[in-house]
Amino acid sequence: KNIWIPQSLPVRPLTVLLAKLSVQLILSVPPFLFVSACGVIVLRPEPLMGTLMILFPLTFALLSALTGLASGVRFANLNWTNEMFPVKQGAPVFIAVFGGMAYGAVFVMLYLLLLVQFLSPVVYLSVLGVLNLIASAVLFFWMRGSGSRRFADL
Repeated sequence: KNIWIPQSLPVRPLTVLLAKLSVQLILSVPPFLFVSACGVIVLRPEPLMGTLMILFPLTFALLSALTGLASGVRFANLNWTNEMFPVKQGAPVFIAVFGGMAYGAVFVMLYLLLLVQFLSPVVYLSVLGVLNLIASAVLFFWMRGSGSRRFADL
């Protein structure tokens, strides 16, 4: 309904999208850091594993925030009758919530059922962290290009 407000600001569309991304990261990164630090304190892993226990959730937070932002731009629904429709029935919310759960479930089950005998947790978390960063970079470059143009055209 009020998409014209951020679009009428004298800033580039990418700046608006980066501001939205920043808010998501500001809200999600501190809890990730707190829980990760608690896990490191309680479990007392090796230094490399402890570092990965802190860094991997941060890569997931970045990927999750970019996925939510990209799906919000890609599947924007501006034709709704009340304020609850885009929150409870919107495709971006569905993708963000269930995509994050599916992501976690698939990679945990993949490791526990197939790869636990072949890979150490350090190697597996390192590989997944790098994959998270690659996927995040792809989404970020999409947001810089066609995502910004799509947002401007809404």
